[in-house]
Amino acid sequence: MVDTQSFRSTGKLDIKKIPVSNINGQNVVCWEDIQQVFSGVEYIMNGEVVVNMMKDSNLKRIEPYRIEHCPNVVLEVFLSTTVKHVHVDSPMPITNPGLDDKVLDKLHGLYDQGHETQEIVKQVLKESQEIKDRLILIQSKTEAILVQNYELLEYTIPRLFIVLPEESTSWDPKTMLRTKFRLRF
Repeated sequence: MVDTQSFRSTGKLDIKKIPVSNINGQNVVCWEDIQQVFSGVEYIMNGEVVVNMMKDSNLKRIEPYRIEHCPNVVLEVFLSTTVKHVHVDSPMPITNPGLDDKVLDKLHGLYDQGHETQEIVKQVLKESQEIKDRLILIQSKTEAILVQNYELLEYTIPRLFIVLPEESTSWDPKTMLRTKFRLRF
C-alpha cells in the first residue's frame, strides 16, 4: 500500500491524496506533485502553521523541492490569485518566525478586505442597474406627458359642451325651431 498525504484547497470540501516519496529514509511529498494537482499553489498550512519546504543545514531549500509528510492530517492548500505566480524564497534565513505569522495575518486580512470589496462592487452594480431601469421608466413617462401636453395645446377643440336655451322661460316644444340656444363649454 502506497502512503499518501491528504490535501484540501481552501474553501473546498473535496480531499485530494498525493503519493508520498521516500527519499533518504524520510517520507516527503514533492512540490511538483502538489503543483500538478493544485496549479497555482502558493503555500500550505497544517492548522495555523505554515508547512515550509525542507531545507539543508545551510538553510537552503533541498532540490527537488519537497515538504515533510504529515500522516493522518489534511493539509490546507492556498492558491495564488494570479494565474502566473512564481514562488520565490528569500535566500536569507528568517530569524523571527513570529514575523511570518504577522505577514500571513496581514495577507489574510487583505484577502478578506478584497472579498468584502468584491461584495460591495456587486451590490453597487446591482443598485446602479436598478437606478438605470428607474431612469428609463421616468424617461418614458416624461415623454408621454410631453406628448399629451403637446396634443392638448394643438387641439383646442373642447371635448365637452352643453347646449342650453338662451332664455329661461317656459319651454314650448312647438316653438322649438324659433328658440335661441347657447353653446356652453
